[in-house]
Amino acid sequence: MNPPTHITYWIDVCQSNGNLLAAGGADTNIKIFDKRESQVVKIFDGIHKGKRRFILFIELCCKYLISLGEINCVRWNPRGDMLVSSSNDGTAKLLDFKTGKILHTGKPSDGSKIQLFTVY
Repeated sequence: MNPPTHITYWIDVCQSNGNLLAAGGADTNIKIFDKRESQVVKIFDGIHKGKRRFILFIELCCKYLISLGEINCVRWNPRGDMLVSSSNDGTAKLLDFKTGKILHTGKPSDGSKIQLFTVY
């Protein structure tokens, strides 16, 4: 059974204008939603990459594949010109909002999983 790809794990509001929302989730994309237009206006595809892994969840009595590229957190910087995201692949990526270019990829030196909650 394949995992659903429409699940959103994190949404963050752009502080500089309050109209743009960044969302990340199971489909490994970062989607930008504009509240004024009531639609997705930009998609950053394939920011995090990861192979699908077979996982057996005993407590849920089901089994399915997960992607290591699933985005578990995405945050805007205060000016609204950059986004940072973390993923099940163990990396954090800094992204230029206008160009879509990945400016930096970070990974903890101790091999632990990165989780983002605040970006300054």
